[in-house]
Amino acid sequence: MIQEPHLALPPCTKRLAASLIAGMILSGCGAFTAGSPASSARTSPSGASSPSTEPGFVAYVSSKWLYSLQYPTNWYDLGNFGAPDSQKYFSNENVGSPLQLDANGIWLTVDVDSQPTRGCSAASGMNTPTVTQQPIVIDGEQTIEYVASNGVVVDVLHSNWCYFISFLAYYTQARDGHMGEVSTVLSTFRFNR
Repeated sequence: MIQEPHLALPPCTKRLAASLIAGMILSGCGAFTAGSPASSARTSPSGASSPSTEPGFVAYVSSKWLYSLQYPTNWYDLGNFGAPDSQKYFSNENVGSPLQLDANGIWLTVDVDSQPTRGCSAASGMNTPTVTQQPIVIDGEQTIEYVASNGVVVDVLHSNWCYFISFLAYYTQARDGHMGEVSTVLSTFRFNR
């Protein structure tokens, strides 16, 4: 049985909320361009070698924001829909915003803050009984993974930059069905600085 969608993320960051709103507005304005799964995977222009790619995954490298990750080959590299270029979106569905996800949809946002005015913390609003917290390591950096009914949020400080990584799914079943992919994306995330 499919549950009703969870329409609100826990208030983890204002930047994350702004990126989701920007995607919703731009999709309504026709700014979305269809693509194909993993059609625009990027490699480092410097030619730097990357670790071997997991089977069924493709590498994405941001030479400007100095990170890389691997995402499933059947997911879409969605660009940033006109949001600041520090934000990057991926999804298993070819949609223009998270609001367009169906019952199986999941939306990945990576947001980098190169000049944080305070420490990075997704913890605001996450200390509730419905959110589980577990320590994880992202490329050698200790952090906390927050798992809510509608997604997963991780933030990590590396060399004074904040990296916010969030997975949004409107249905708990979709979140659970993609947890293996979420785990692989997080385990392959690398800081390239």
